[in-house]
Amino acid sequence: MEYKGFPTAAEQHREAAEGANMPRALLYGLVAGAIGAAIWFAIVVLTERELGLVAVIIGALVGTGVLMGSGNKRNVRLQLLSVSLTLAAMAGAEYFIIRHFVVEYLVEQGSATASQIPMFLPLDVAWDFVVSTIQDDPLTLLFWGIAVWTAFRVPAPAKVSAVPAPAARPVPPA
Repeated sequence: MEYKGFPTAAEQHREAAEGANMPRALLYGLVAGAIGAAIWFAIVVLTERELGLVAVIIGALVGTGVLMGSGNKRNVRLQLLSVSLTLAAMAGAEYFIIRHFVVEYLVEQGSATASQIPMFLPLDVAWDFVVSTIQDDPLTLLFWGIAVWTAFRVPAPAKVSAVPAPAARPVPPA
């Protein structure tokens, strides 16, 4: 229903939520997550510090990628996709960060060369790396939370609030 030729807030909200291109949202989110994870990895390796601002950037990148891929639609499914991809990007980045420092340590000790250690370890070993990192440094979990919250907010549906109609002007007494 239109009001004076303009769609109502409920119609605008419905239009913004329906018809999201989920496959393209997934693809854009995956690419954004890979870019964000690479940025996180590079910064941690170069500075040897985890910076919370980078976590915000990863969440924003993934959320924006999902939003753009969906055709600028906003709904709960896109929020869940954005959160899932952000968690995957953070876990992947964390794995490669830990792997980098483990390889560096083993090379320094003379135990192995970098080429002897496979890039991708079995999934259970990789998962143990990530979990042990979080257990050793709980602040990492805070950074993950920041990234997830940011990713959740970007494709969130707009809040619709009813705007009261202007009051009728009083009719002057005749």
